This record gives sequence, C-alpha cells and structure tokens, in this order.
Amino acid sequence: YVLLAVAGGSLSIAVLRGVFSAWNMDVNYAGLILYAAMFIVLFYNGGMIDQISDAWWHMSLANKIGWANSFSLEYGHLTGMPERYYPPLWHANLALLRELSGQSLPSIWNAFTAWGGVLKLMAFYLLGLALFGDRKIAFLGAFFFALLPGIGNSYMRVSAWPSHQAYTLFYFSLFVLFRVVDEYQHSSNCLLDEIKLTLNKWPMLLVLFLTLLLVFFLHQFEVLIFCIAVFLYLLGLSQYRFFKSASEGAMPDASVSLFRLLYRIGLGLLIAISIYFLTGNRVGLGHLDGWVVGLLPVLLCTLLLMIDLGWFAKKRIGYLIFTAFVLAILMSLSYQHLVSLFVPELALPSSGTGERPLLATGWFGNKLTVPGWHLQLRSGLLWSGLLGMILSVAICVCRPSRGNIFLASNCCFVWIVCLSPYLYQWLTSGLAYHSVWRVATLSFHPLVIAVVCVWLWKELGRNVSQYTLRT
Repeated sequence: YVLLAVAGGSLSIAVLRGVFSAWNMDVNYAGLILYAAMFIVLFYNGGMIDQISDAWWHMSLANKIGWANSFSLEYGHLTGMPERYYPPLWHANLALLRELSGQSLPSIWNAFTAWGGVLKLMAFYLLGLALFGDRKIAFLGAFFFALLPGIGNSYMRVSAWPSHQAYTLFYFSLFVLFRVVDEYQHSSNCLLDEIKLTLNKWPMLLVLFLTLLLVFFLHQFEVLIFCIAVFLYLLGLSQYRFFKSASEGAMPDASVSLFRLLYRIGLGLLIAISIYFLTGNRVGLGHLDGWVVGLLPVLLCTLLLMIDLGWFAKKRIGYLIFTAFVLAILMSLSYQHLVSLFVPELALPSSGTGERPLLATGWFGNKLTVPGWHLQLRSGLLWSGLLGMILSVAICVCRPSRGNIFLASNCCFVWIVCLSPYLYQWLTSGLAYHSVWRVATLSFHPLVIAVVCVWLWKELGRNVSQYTLRT
C-alpha cells in the first residue's frame, strides 16, 4: 500500500506540474493570507469531536481496518452486525497514519482539520477562477465560503470527514473540467475536430479521472453531484441558445457541437433511467402519486429535448413548450414545505428520526418525501442560499456568461429538488440513498454573492469616473 501511494503520488505530482505550467498558474497573495488565517483558527479550534459527532464512528472504522489489515470488513465495527459498505480510502489512510506515527486517531483527526479546511478553500477559489477568470471573484467567493453558512461543505471544523475531502476534490474536478473547456474558445464547430481536441488534452483528462477516482473511494456521492453539475451547465447552455436573440453575441461554449451532443445523450439517459425505474417499480407504483414520480422526469426531459432539437416550425411553439416545462415544475412543488423554511412550526410530519425525510401529501393524497430543513439545509439556504438563488437568476438574465449560467442552473436545481416531493422521491428511490439532500451542495451562493459584489464595485467605479470627467 505504501509503495502504491508513493507511486501514485509521484505520478500525480508530475502530471499536475505539467498541467499547472500549461495553465500559467501563479501565486495569489490575498488568498495566502486567507488560507493562513483559516489555518490558525482551525489549528486552535481543532476538529468537531464531541459526544454527538459521528467522528467517533469514522475513527472506529479506521481502527477496525487497521486491526483487520483489510479494506473490507465482514461485520460492522461497532455492533458486530453486517453493515452497508462505506468507501475505505480515508479510513485506510487514518489506520496507516496511526501505525506509522504512533499517534492516537483523535490527534491525527484534529491535526488534519486545519489542513483539510485550507485545501477546501483553495479548491473553491480555483473553481471561481476557472468559471470567471477573475481573481477578485475567486477570492471573494472563497472568503464568503469561509464566512457564510453552507450545506455541510462549508463547515470548516468538520474538514477531516471523508465527505469533506470529497467536496474538496469535487471543486477541484470542476476546476480541471472548465480549464479543459477553455480550449474550446476557438473551436471550429466541427464535432470531429472537437473530439480530437479533447483527446489531445489527455494530461488534463487524466488528472480529472484520477480526481474523480479518489472521490469515488472517499464518499462516492460527490461523483454523482459532479455529473449533475455538468449536466445542469449543459442544460443552461441549451436554454441560452434557445432564448438569445440574433443581435446577441454567441457565447463560445454554446456553439460547441460536442457539448450539444453530450447534453442530448444525458437527456436520453435520464429518460431511459426513468422508464427503467417505472418498469422495475423502483419508485413505488402502488398509488397514483407513485406513477407521477416515475412519469414527471420523463415529461420534463422530453420537453427539454424538444426545445434543444427545435422540433417546431415557429419559435412561439418553443416558448409554449418551455412554459409547460416551468408549469410542470411549479405544480410539483410543496408550498407548505417552502413556508416551513421560514416558519418552522409549519413543518411537515417526519417519517422517523435523524436524517429521515419529511412526508408531504401528493396530488392524489399519497405520502411522498421531502428533505427536512433541519439537516443543515435551513442554516445553509436561509438566508444566503435564498438570496444567492434569486441573484443568480437575475444576473444570468442580465449578463449571461459561462459562470453565471453555471451558477444559476445549479442554484435553481437545488431549490427545485428540495421543494418537489416528486423529484426528491424519484432521486431517493432510484438511488436507494438516505442523504439525497446533499445535492444542496450545488448551491454555490458564496460565488454568486461574490460576482454581484464585484459587478457592483465596477459599476460604482465607472459611475464615479464618469462623474469626475463631467465635473
């Protein structure tokens, strides 16, 4: 294991050196100050290890892996009963560090917290830089990420959890992806040439593959979130192509044939998966609302595919199809659940304790699930998350760009999934995963607020300059 780790680390460093030199990455001193301040704060506070923290669960698993000298455990490490599989990468590294250093696992956990928090800030900074190419936006985004409440991922004292290391690599993987996308700015709009261009960027693609592979063995769910974030960006580009007028300049990303092909393949896969869930009874077809759960994603994806392919002679019909898409989503939302975000006393009944979802009543009187706001969602989405969603849509409409389209599509998706019992039930049943609410990680509201702040500052400077010239 040690030899494999050294070999893999050496290969990764060699590839990263070549990639970063090709991207002309240099030092950001304001960022260094932010990272140093965060490191000092976390160094003195340490990790969040208390009686109700599941850090003990993770450290217990690391202990058991070390004692058994095996990644896979036949029985659970606390109860002795068979348990679900948990990705072993971080726990195996904890066991290895304990054996090599002779330190206790709580000491290692606390020591890594400061480093893990800084790495997460760095990755979020890189994401902002890749989306906008603006250091001010990237720095402010990282600054707000450290200050504003988020959906689990922005809590710095839990940076030693495997899921939070997966968040770090998730942000970094998006950074790598959009650096690859930068190569399409002067695309010939020929699908074959774009595929050749993609294959010629194999070092970047190798880094992306290795990063997602690490995510898979850390926490897994963030690989799905990465795919969702990319698909939502392609969806946003599709809507941009449809709504932009002839007088507007085309966004380079929107004219790439490969992106359009990937988006249509994604829509086709979603339709096929939804039909599979229907035929396999994965979404609970014992009642009418269960049929809606299975059919609603098919309807939404079909409408999106019709818009993207332009299956209509007049654009007015396309507007009607888009209106039908929006109405279908609005009709699927639970407005009592929305109100309960602001008034906790109106919360829907719970289906259990802990991370169990809440129960909403469907159109036909059947019970469907929605995520409980108490699962870090209320603190993360109210009020900064709500403000970020509204601002992301406004700035995307006024100033469409790659970054603004990416942020708006992802922020809107978070609110739709959290408020729609049908879509949340579809995801929960299809994935057989109890923490689907983690898709709220896609609410990048620190970056949205950073974009608005930088834009307002530039507008203020421009107005002051014009006033000075006039006087």
